[in-house]
Amino acid sequence: MQQVSEYLANEAGEDVTVYTTFAYNTALFTDPKVPAMPGERGEEVINGVKVNRFPVKNRWGRFLYLLQYIFYRLRLWGNGRLRMLYYGPISSQMKKAIKEFSPDIIVAAPFPLNHINYVFKAGVPVVLIGCIHTADRHGFCNPRIVKQVKRAAGYIALTAHEKEYLVQQWGIDEKKIRVIGVGLSIDNNQTFLEVQEPFFKKVPGRRRHFYETLGIPGDVPVVAFVGQHGLHKGIETLILAMGMVWERFPGVRLIVAGGVSPFTESFKELARFMDGGGTRIFFLDNIDESMKEDILSGCDIFSTPSGFESFGITILEAWKRRRPVVACRIAATMNLIEEYETGLLVDYKDARELAGALCELLADPGLREAIGEKGFRKLVETYSRRVVGKQYHDFYREVLGR
Repeated sequence: MQQVSEYLANEAGEDVTVYTTFAYNTALFTDPKVPAMPGERGEEVINGVKVNRFPVKNRWGRFLYLLQYIFYRLRLWGNGRLRMLYYGPISSQMKKAIKEFSPDIIVAAPFPLNHINYVFKAGVPVVLIGCIHTADRHGFCNPRIVKQVKRAAGYIALTAHEKEYLVQQWGIDEKKIRVIGVGLSIDNNQTFLEVQEPFFKKVPGRRRHFYETLGIPGDVPVVAFVGQHGLHKGIETLILAMGMVWERFPGVRLIVAGGVSPFTESFKELARFMDGGGTRIFFLDNIDESMKEDILSGCDIFSTPSGFESFGITILEAWKRRRPVVACRIAATMNLIEEYETGLLVDYKDARELAGALCELLADPGLREAIGEKGFRKLVETYSRRVVGKQYHDFYREVLGR
């Protein structure tokens, strides 16, 4: 949404206002102990886009978790609304600000987050971008979500699979659904030339500094994961797979980076067990964009063995640096990756198959380079910010009848 908003403001000439929260990630919505952004960032302009942030109420997180779980398991009326309240954000100030604002069109993303309940108001068309994880029944098989999609004037599905699911499973009118992927800016990338450096080579500049900061020798291969520490992300499977990878390639390092969750400590405990308390697995928690750039530019293989995804934006971010990707055979990812062309695919929770795919790439520099290059070309041709941004803009205008 950042990329689309900046395209609309700077290249399409539209007036764009973003309403969001003070959260660095969604953990703040349910846990009062999670730090928020500083208050002075409540209103600012970022690359031509007006951004308004609002506080969230999270002190009921534990109570809402228990309540929604009971209602969900017993299939009681109102369990859909309770689930959305639990996921958050709960922000009365955001709700009030949206009600008082007078835009031409409102675009809201993603489900199952609660703020989408705030956006419907008389006379203003709403476009939803649900990012539906079709395999996640608790999060997305929700009558409240179905109701909101049917109510919307338009819907952007990230993949053809998502559109098919909405039409066949929920009875959504296919005429109001447009399939548009995620767009990334590939311009003004300060490390654009660095990603063309040979694999497994100790090189000057950003990658070498990144390795030295973590204590990783610059000439050893690195496998990286970037994403929230959710159970469905396959982090546990990746850690287990590394035990088999080390039998052939003992020097390989693994970086696990992203937003922490209640499961983070258990992942770290498993990592210590698998590595014997060594220094081959590194956790980098709650990273910012600069650190993400370092990780993706510095790694040699990007692995995202997730079981639930609506699209897979980190795959595009790896392609942007020409990095080969290993992902799972799930519907959304199979719409994005052509096997042995733009990535390798493995079964979800299959540590042995994942280890085999990683070893195959570690043993074949030519395959790594070819897959990374083809992924980059697909990004440029299909998922660049300008290509996708124009598709979003055209659809908004279509909804508005312009």
